Amino acid sequence: MYLLRISLICLFVIGLMVGCASQKTEVAEESAVPITKESAAPTAPAATEVSLAVTGMTCGACVAKVQGALANIDGVINAAVSMPGSAVVKVNEKVTVAQLTEAVTGAGFSAKVSE
Repeated sequence: MYLLRISLICLFVIGLMVGCASQKTEVAEESAVPITKESAAPTAPAATEVSLAVTGMTCGACVAKVQGALANIDGVINAAVSMPGSAVVKVNEKVTVAQLTEAVTGAGFSAKVSE
C-alpha cells in the first residue's frame, strides 16, 4: 500500500512537470517609446507630518480604533498611533488638522496638535 501511494505521488509530480514544461510562453516585444515631459505622471502633493497628543487610550484596541479612524480620512498617507497617547500622521495638503482631530473625537477620544 505504501509503495502504491509513493508511486502515485511520483506519477502525479512527473505529470505536472511534463505538463508545465510543454507550455510555451510568448514574450511581447517592448516598443521603445520615449517619455516626454507631457506624458510623465503628475507629481504627488507634498506630504506633511502632523503630531497629535491623543488622550483616553488605555489599550491596544484603543490604538487600533484611533489608527483606523485616521486612516479612513481621504488624503492620509500613513497613521502611526502608539501608547500612551501619541499619533504621527502623514497627510497630503488636502487634509486639515480639524479633520484629524474630528476623526479622533469621533472614535471616542480627544486629540490636539502636539509640539
